[in-house]
Amino acid sequence: MSHMSKLIVLILLVTATALIAGGCATAQNKLQPVLLPVNGPVSVVLDSFAGDVRIVADPDVTEATVTATTQAFHSLTRMDEAAASLANIQFHAVLVPADVGQAIQVTTTSDDPEDHHQGVNITIIAPNIDGVHVKTKRGSVVLDNIRGQVDVTTNDGDVSILTTHAMLKPVKVLNVNGDIIYRVRGESAGKFDCEAINGSVNFYAQHSQATVHRNSDHDSLVATLNDGTNPILLRTVHGDISVSVSSDPRDVGLQLFH
Repeated sequence: MSHMSKLIVLILLVTATALIAGGCATAQNKLQPVLLPVNGPVSVVLDSFAGDVRIVADPDVTEATVTATTQAFHSLTRMDEAAASLANIQFHAVLVPADVGQAIQVTTTSDDPEDHHQGVNITIIAPNIDGVHVKTKRGSVVLDNIRGQVDVTTNDGDVSILTTHAMLKPVKVLNVNGDIIYRVRGESAGKFDCEAINGSVNFYAQHSQATVHRNSDHDSLVATLNDGTNPILLRTVHGDISVSVSSDPRDVGLQLFH
C-alpha cells in the first residue's frame, strides 16, 4: 500500500471513530395505529412537543388512521436510558365535534426531564381533510392534498404543502432553521406576505393571474394571486421559501422566478 493510500485509510478510520464517539443511539417504539370512523371532510388539530408530522388526504381510504412512533435520541453510551425514557411520552388521538363536521385531535407530551432528546413522528391519513392546525418542534411537516385553512408552526425541519385542491383560505407557516415549500393549483388565490431571514424567496406561477409588488426582494415577496384577499403568510429564519402555482402541483419544473 502506498503512503498516500495509508494516509487516506487513516483519515477514514479517524473520521469513523469520531462519528461513533459523538453519535446518538435512537430508541423507538411504533404505537398501535388509531382508527377513526370519519364522516365527510375533517379538520386536523395537532399539538406535539416534538417530532415530524405528515398529514395526507387520500380519497381511496374509508376511515382515518393515525400512526405514531415515539423516539428518544441519547448518546451511544446511554441506549438503556433512551429506551426507558419512551415510557414518559404520552400520545392521544381522538375524533371530536368541530364547528363544521368533525376534527381529528392529536396531542403528544413528555414529562421526561430530557424531553429535548425525544420526539414523536406522526402520520395522519383521512379521505378528505379540510383545515389543518399543526404545532410541533424539531420536526418537518408535510401536508399532502389537503384543503382549507392552514396554520403551521415548527423549527429544525422543512414545511411542505402540496395539494391539487384550490387553496382559498388563510395560510400561515412559521418556521426556524428550515425551508417552506408551497405548491398549489392555478385556481388558488391569496395575498402573499413571505419573508426568509438569511434565506431566499422564489415564486413560480402559471395558469393563474399573479402580481408581484415592487416592495419584494430576494428574501421577501409581496404578491397577489388571482385577486385573492385571503392572507398567505410564510415566514422562516435560516431557510428558503419556494412558492409554485401550476395546473399540476405534483409536476413543477425547475424554472423559478421572483
